[in-house]
Amino acid sequence: MENDILEDGSKLIPELLWYSCDAMMVIDENRRVLAINPTLERLLGRRSEEIAGRSECGVLFSCRDLQGCSLAEQPWECPGMRAMLSFESVKTAEYTIRIAGGKAIVVNSSYTPIQLPGRPVWALVIMRDATMQKRRELRLLQQAKTDPLTGLPNRTALLETFLKEMKRAARHSRPLAVGMVDADGFKHYNDTYGHPAGDELLRTLAGLLLTGRRASDLIARYGGDEFALLLPETDAAGAVLLAERLCHTAAHFPFAQPGGIPTAQLISPITLSVGVAVFPEEGSSPEALLAQADKRLYEAKRGGGNRVAGPPLK
Repeated sequence: MENDILEDGSKLIPELLWYSCDAMMVIDENRRVLAINPTLERLLGRRSEEIAGRSECGVLFSCRDLQGCSLAEQPWECPGMRAMLSFESVKTAEYTIRIAGGKAIVVNSSYTPIQLPGRPVWALVIMRDATMQKRRELRLLQQAKTDPLTGLPNRTALLETFLKEMKRAARHSRPLAVGMVDADGFKHYNDTYGHPAGDELLRTLAGLLLTGRRASDLIARYGGDEFALLLPETDAAGAVLLAERLCHTAAHFPFAQPGGIPTAQLISPITLSVGVAVFPEEGSSPEALLAQADKRLYEAKRGGGNRVAGPPLK
């Protein structure tokens, strides 16, 4: 009887369809694999006999919900079960599966309910390898969140991470600070030596900021010559101290001079001004905290630059 049921799996599908270029399998109401077609065998690098009769979840997808429970207990969370229970097709469920050799690939799967007379409802699963498509999507997403000049996260990435860190800090009652950094006299420098020299200076500053960061910190290019520092687990005193170290490092850093001009002949030394704000005392949103830090940044610049302006320390 068991073998008859497994044999019926492929007989449900017209031969022309079963031997198409699409990877396919048939699963039963318990999500056991009843049959896989030759295309899926080639994709997985495994023979039908190795898979038939086993759970699709365990052998292919390893589906788990957020609590780590099998989706068999929550059938409406499982596309295959949803298709069989509603007798309606479910399209484009994305999975990462392991094939022979342990390589991971991404597949887009659709589930179509099918039924033989006197049999329970089963599902035809059609899978298409979407690994290259997924890589392109991830690459485009990464590009959308990366500043093309410096390679740092951009403002979009900063705000996204900032919101997550604020929620974490609020949930665990942990400190969080942000700093806004500006290169003193950058506009004059850019106008005097040209945009290529200005761009090179910004790239150098980005590398300098990355060198001085901790593993938990995020350095982002906010716009123009402004950079943002997101500092988890950091109170006002710690943020001011870190910013002062950055100012000291920049003031003594041997920047490459445009056109071989000696440092002494530069229009001004390259220094930084930094404004610091802390959560939650000075704002309840990323935008409010960044605005407060930016306000202090300009306080530092009005004070002559090469300095840090932060909240009053207790």
